[in-house]
Amino acid sequence: MDNPHLTSAAETEQEFWGSTSWHKDLQQLTSNSILVVSYAPSALISISRAI
Repeated sequence: MDNPHLTSAAETEQEFWGSTSWHKDLQQLTSNSILVVSYAPSALISISRAI
């Protein structure tokens, strides 16, 4: 999520679940992709499932 104003895990989780584009992007990951996850545990779980 490209939003420098997110400062907490709760805000990041809300942003992640409120955006359907992130879920679609995760379904289209290609081999050798590099992903960085900081504040969003749900994003990390979704990425793990997508892999």
